[in-house]
Amino acid sequence: MKHYDVCAMGNPLLDIVVHVEDDFLHALGIRKAEMRLVSKDESARILGLLHGKPFLVDAGGGAANTVAGLGLLGGVGAFMGMVGEDENAQTYEQGLKKSRVDPHLVRGTQPTGYAITFITPDGERTFATYLGSALGFREEHLNPTNIQHSAILHIEGYQLEGEQTRAAEKAMQIAKKHRRQVAISLADTHLIHRTHKHMRRVVEEYADIVFLNEQEAQAFTRKTSEDALSELARMVRNVAITRGDKGSTLIIEKRRVEIPAVAVHVENTNGAGDMYAAGMLYALLRSNNPETIGNIASWAAAQVVSSPVARAQRDLRQEAKELFKQSDINT
Repeated sequence: MKHYDVCAMGNPLLDIVVHVEDDFLHALGIRKAEMRLVSKDESARILGLLHGKPFLVDAGGGAANTVAGLGLLGGVGAFMGMVGEDENAQTYEQGLKKSRVDPHLVRGTQPTGYAITFITPDGERTFATYLGSALGFREEHLNPTNIQHSAILHIEGYQLEGEQTRAAEKAMQIAKKHRRQVAISLADTHLIHRTHKHMRRVVEEYADIVFLNEQEAQAFTRKTSEDALSELARMVRNVAITRGDKGSTLIIEKRRVEIPAVAVHVENTNGAGDMYAAGMLYALLRSNNPETIGNIASWAAAQVVSSPVARAQRDLRQEAKELFKQSDINT
């Protein structure tokens, strides 16, 4: 039986990446930097308005981006989710395999979901997301064997809302039964506000590792930055709070470190947090040095910030190995 570093569970979404001006978002009535769920018809209308604009299409979705990033770094991953019976599903599966991820993709009756990702001139990303078949993933679609044979189960926060919640909790129960670690990315401030009581219970009950940005940390704890970090550290053994170009704060087994951001040209920020999580999970399984773990995570995120899409576009295995060596020397 194959063993994995990480088994991830999330919404399989194709990313349709297009560059627009702020005025375009204003005309759509979408606030910059938000993630708005849209219907199939609304998403089709938006795509119609984008006719003639150049765009890129790539496999996406938060948890899938993380496990794909892990594969590019040299880790071994699996992914669970639901796609449609369509050509986009084939594109999605090929995207996972290209990043050395074993796909466990269940076919649903709705089309494969997609996120129209708007990149404004400042590099900020805004989403109009049609979830499609992703919403149909249920407990019976889980692959318990993959969870049992993974060091870490990684869940994206969007799995903690609606009908998908039962499947997510069942997956975490399987992980805990087999003494596997559970990582949760809290994903979005709007999601946190909508599901606050439930999300807090899940984090307290299951999480060994939590990923969130500064705004999400404040929304989750309902406290200011430093107090938010202290509260999270009491709840979870390993915490990563990202702050964009201001770097990140890690607490690894009660040891706190401040990690600077890696300076790169910003193409777009889409997927940076997902790749940070990939770097941290990859390093956490190979090192107990918080500085090493944070430096690998920060470097990994920079590989996406400088990419036109939400995933790094090259094999990073050798570079990751060299960075480990350098970090061991310097820390």
